[in-house]
Amino acid sequence: NGDTNGSPVAGSPEAVLAATFQQLFVTQTNMTIVMLLEGDDMDGFQMTLKVANDIAFYEILFEGELEFSYYTILEDGTYYTYTLINDDQWFRYPAYDDELDIMLLELLEDGLLVDWFEKVSATRFELKPEHFAVVFGDDAEDIEGFSIQVNNDGSSVWLVTGYEDDEPVSLQINVSNIGTTTINLPDFNLIGDNGGDGEDPVSYGDPLLSATLGPGETNRHIITITEDGFYEIFVSSVFDSYGVLETIDGVYITEDDDGFGNLDFNIPIYLTQGQYVIEVSGYFYDDYGRYDLYVERDHDYPAPLLKGSLEEGEQKRHEITIETAGWYSIYVYSTFDSFGQLENSEGTIIAFNDDNFIDGRYTNDFKMTVNLEPGTYVVIVSSYNNWYSGTYALFVVYDD
Repeated sequence: NGDTNGSPVAGSPEAVLAATFQQLFVTQTNMTIVMLLEGDDMDGFQMTLKVANDIAFYEILFEGELEFSYYTILEDGTYYTYTLINDDQWFRYPAYDDELDIMLLELLEDGLLVDWFEKVSATRFELKPEHFAVVFGDDAEDIEGFSIQVNNDGSSVWLVTGYEDDEPVSLQINVSNIGTTTINLPDFNLIGDNGGDGEDPVSYGDPLLSATLGPGETNRHIITITEDGFYEIFVSSVFDSYGVLETIDGVYITEDDDGFGNLDFNIPIYLTQGQYVIEVSGYFYDDYGRYDLYVERDHDYPAPLLKGSLEEGEQKRHEITIETAGWYSIYVYSTFDSFGQLENSEGTIIAFNDDNFIDGRYTNDFKMTVNLEPGTYVVIVSSYNNWYSGTYALFVVYDD
């Protein structure tokens, strides 16, 4: 997809851009990609991908702190992923895909052509508006601009700007070391492949319980919440764990895969008093072994403004009073797929949202981040398509 209708002059910015497209969308080897996100609760996220032949290195940072990293390596025709469990122990398991995962490609509907860009300066190109739909698909209407700055060393800086829920967002992509990226592998001190009965999980204090998962099994544990509050439900295991949280009646609430890092799930959520069921399984059939289940409360989490319940087809209107001007996060934790809408005192819609990132995790609950003046507003809580019912806790948090 890096071809143009004509042949660009060797060494020209157009030639560098064409070579970059060829490397990203066709060759897909020996390159470094760094992605920086701003806006929509994604400030401070940095994702790095290095590819060198049949090896890939992935790293995610949040506000400069390492969230997780792993390697994917082709071995005897099969891709394996190596993830660091603690300071010096690595866990090895078959990769999810039978090829290297190039994160950038997931953001684009198709490859790119140099002819789709207008040269606006000696080294800067902007995507022509008529090609937004081809490049971004259904997200095209939210995109404001896409530019690429080509540098003398063959690197480039991509900038995509747009809006998410009427809030400005941007994605900067730095592409460098085309054809020269190298990856130095650490000494892998493996603790085993796909778990096992003879290994102990890493300890994080006193767990609620310890158990063993068999291959292909799902363990169901009833947990009792005696105080309303914000909890983290996670496991430390010797396999790639997956967790699903339900009400005691079997109504789905949420799920997670690798939120705790080290291939273990973590479900941060506000829960009211009562009993819940946490299902523990392996991501693959042959993921099995020992695990510790933890349910820990965060006593510093802000208290909800109110708690409520919703019947199928119902919506609740809650009047809130804002005394200090500024940015506010208005969201719920619920036992259903929630939808939120904010109106001013005159009934004019200010914001609305369906699903969003809350406390670092994508959820089925709404979150509206809005700049409000002192006054009275109405938060309308309903369920998506009015199909669901359940309980919820509404939070109105001043982002000082």
